[in-house]
Amino acid sequence: MKPEDLAALPKDTLVSLLEVCIKSLQTVDGLWFREVEDSHGLQEATRIDRKVWERLAISEAQRLKKALGLEGNDLATVMKALDWNPSWMAFGAFESEQLSSKEAVFRSTDCLSQKRRLNQGRSLFPCKEVGEPYFRNFAQALNPKIEVRCEVAPPDNHREDLWCQWRFTLEEPEEAT
Repeated sequence: MKPEDLAALPKDTLVSLLEVCIKSLQTVDGLWFREVEDSHGLQEATRIDRKVWERLAISEAQRLKKALGLEGNDLATVMKALDWNPSWMAFGAFESEQLSSKEAVFRSTDCLSQKRRLNQGRSLFPCKEVGEPYFRNFAQALNPKIEVRCEVAPPDNHREDLWCQWRFTLEEPEEAT
């Protein structure tokens, strides 16, 4: 089957294929990370992971904007792109909240990757190191005026229902009078 043949498939088949792609994305991310971690240690695996995800963020943001037909570069556009991002769907439950036109938060409420690591007897993955450049690059690919700040993420202590939270702020220059 060629990618152009997807349009002929029934909706339920397309949804099933998307679910397979999301699970495969999660599996590939976990397997390659675990292999690098086992071979070179957590610090080196995290360093490489950071480089991969900070570059991926730009591509994902641009592809999602196009695929979803998103217009504009406001925070609502960034949050919608994150909400529909298959990469985040692979990691578990998350939500975004638009607080105002200049402020929004994105949070993971159930991180499957971290739980899987703990179940395997591994330490928490210090995802803050990877998330900071990822979210910054994702947001700034859509609007360079958006700043991102981590409020909590491993290795920080976190609640069981809040694994990480990122605050997005749209900094607009003061208008000249």
